[in-house]
This record gives sequence, C-alpha cells and structure tokens, in this order.
Amino acid sequence: MIEPTPLLLGYLALVAAGQAVALFAERLNAGRIAENRGRVPAAVKEWIDASRLARMERYTVDRTRFGRIRSVVETAVFVVLLVSGLLPWLAGLLSGVSDIVAGLVFFAVIGGLLFAVGLPFDYHAVFGIEERHGFNTRSRRIWVADTVKGAVLSAAIFSILLCAVLLLVRFAGAYWWIAAWAVAAAFQIGLALAYPTLIAPIFNTFTPVKDGELRRRILALADRAGIRVRGIDQMDASKRTRHTNAYFAGLGKTRSIVLYDSLLAAHDADEVLSILAHEIGHLKKRHIPKQLLLFAGGGLVLFAATGLLVSWPGLYAGFGFSAQAPYVGLFLAGIVLQAAAVFFSPVPAALSRRFEREADQYVGSLVGSSAGLCRALRKMAADNLTNLYPHPLYVALYYSHPPILERLDRLGCAEVKRKEE
Repeated sequence: MIEPTPLLLGYLALVAAGQAVALFAERLNAGRIAENRGRVPAAVKEWIDASRLARMERYTVDRTRFGRIRSVVETAVFVVLLVSGLLPWLAGLLSGVSDIVAGLVFFAVIGGLLFAVGLPFDYHAVFGIEERHGFNTRSRRIWVADTVKGAVLSAAIFSILLCAVLLLVRFAGAYWWIAAWAVAAAFQIGLALAYPTLIAPIFNTFTPVKDGELRRRILALADRAGIRVRGIDQMDASKRTRHTNAYFAGLGKTRSIVLYDSLLAAHDADEVLSILAHEIGHLKKRHIPKQLLLFAGGGLVLFAATGLLVSWPGLYAGFGFSAQAPYVGLFLAGIVLQAAAVFFSPVPAALSRRFEREADQYVGSLVGSSAGLCRALRKMAADNLTNLYPHPLYVALYYSHPPILERLDRLGCAEVKRKEE
C-alpha cells in the first residue's frame, strides 16, 4: 500500500464525487420512470401500447442498474490497483529499460488487468441484458472474434500513439505537448478516414443495396443536397443486433452511405430517406467540422494541462512513484484529467443535442415534409425500447440526442399526423 497523500486523497474524493453524481442522476431517472409507469404519451400511442411501455421501462432499469454495478466494480478495482503499490513497484522494475519499451509494458499490464475485469461485464451486457430484451443476435463465436479483434486493434492503435507521444516528450523540448496535440489530432482524422475502408470491414460485411428504386431515390436526395455519393452499402448488422442505424462515411463532398440491414428491414423507403436527410443535415450544417474544431480546442487544453502535470514532481510523489518516468507522468495526468472531465461532460452533450435538433429541422426542407422522420422516430423508439421519460439531469449528463418526445414535439409530429388523416 502506498502512503496516503493530499493529492491521492483529493483524487479519490474526485472519483467518489463522480460516482455520487452518476448515482444521484440514475436515482432521479428511475424515479421519473416510476412516476410515469403505465402512462403512454399521446404522441406515440399508435406505436406503443401498455405492454411495450412496460418492456421499455424494464429495459431502461436493467441497463441502468447493470451499468451502475459495472462502473462501481471497475472503479473499485482500479482504485485498489492504484493504492496497492503495484504500479510504483512495476515502474521500479522497468527503471533500466528505455522509456518507450517501459511505457508499452506499463500500459499493457494496466490495460490487460482492466480488460480482464471488464470481460465478464461485456459478456453479460450482450448475452444477459441485450439477449433478455430481444436485441442480441450474435453467436458466442462472433462475440469472441469481435472481442479479440477489438482488443488487438485498440492495443495497436494505442501503442502507436503512445510511442509517438513518448518520442515527442524526449525530443521536442518543453513544449512537446503542442506537437503531441497536433499528432493526436492528425491521428484522429486519419482513423476517421481509414475507418470505412480499413477498420469497419474487419468486423462487418458490406454489400451494395439491392433495392434499385431505393438507390435511385437516395441518389436523387443526395444530388438535391449537393453531395456526391461514392457508394450505397448495407451492413450485416443483424448478425449482432436488432438495433438500427445509418451513417455517412468519408470527408469532403464525396461520401459513402452505409445502412444497417436491420434499418432496411424495419423502415419503409420514405422513412429511410428521412433518416438519411437527417444525416445530410449534419453535413450541410457543418456539424462535423464544428465538432472537430471544438474537440481540437478542448484537446489542446488537455494536452497543455498534461504538459504541466508531467513536469510537476509532486504528481509522482503524490501517487507513490519515486522516479519521474515520462510514461508514468502521462498515466497519472490521464487519470487525474479523466476524473475531472466527468464534471464537464454536460458541455459536449449539450452541443451534440443542439446539432441533432438542427439536423431534425433540416429534414423537412430537403424532403418536403417531416412525416417520414416522425414515423421513423416513433418506430425507433418502440423497436429500441427507448426511455420515454428521462430525467432532465440524466439527459444533461449522458444524452447525445434530445429525448424522443422532445424531438417529436419540435418536429410538430402531432400536427403532421392530423394533416395525414
């Protein structure tokens, strides 16, 4: 065990505060569900009956409870690892090794331990929670393959970035963090470009959409929006889940469109076009460049803070380390900033919800009506067992999209339904 220091105690208090805020928000969310139990909103009555609503409530409660247990267990294991003295001992063993090799071994040990702790939770999330509520379609063989592929890929990507940062710490001088920020930003953009053609096919199979009429209408929609489409593919998502999704891949004016096969099975052509119009709204409103700029600015602040922390001797002593190895500094700065970042999460979440509202509003201007999107949102709420009554604090902390009833109201879906009738 390492000796308690003011810095260590302050860090543990910050972690405990983050857990307390999450628990408080989840209790409020559960209370909001209980208050509205059995009450089907008028906006979705044709799609959701009392039986479906009860399933939605159980799914939300089960997922939230499981997520809380997982968070508490994983946090407790990490805290025990941190205060046990194992990490300073490991750093001492690696003291005669080069910083890059030592850093790779140090993070591999930590990552391996945390991966082992999280593995049973990953399994239960798929074959317990998701399967119990009718979403899981993957076999255990596919789950094992996905887990292995994901672990190897994540380890490779992290190792490359870690080596680059450690080299910059050694050779780029006092302001190494500026160069590290630039490398990390370029690396992130590179991954975004590589994902559709190099990464996604590792996990899924992509085939051209066979419905000729749907392809024609999608191309016409993209043409009206001034977007060149490289390809329209469907992804075999149904091998793993019944959840639905669609997205644009690539950067610039030329994009590829990817549709989950589960989306094509659950929605008609007008609904699919409205969902794609929403995604086009993100492009036309330049949400992705705006997010990249904001994340780049936030990343620069984080790298600046990391630079200050890594050069501060008190950081190492405060966590029981005698040597000031760069990889140890990166690790300690990372966990401190991660603990603090929990309290700033409402800012990017609020920005994301704002962008989603703008993309929703764009749909009507492109396809001429919000009717298709209204139907699609109602179907997705029913099919995905969405929580209809999230608490505002829970939304502020965790929701990247506005609650479904808010989206339907802002789109005027009740008025659209009356016009259709």
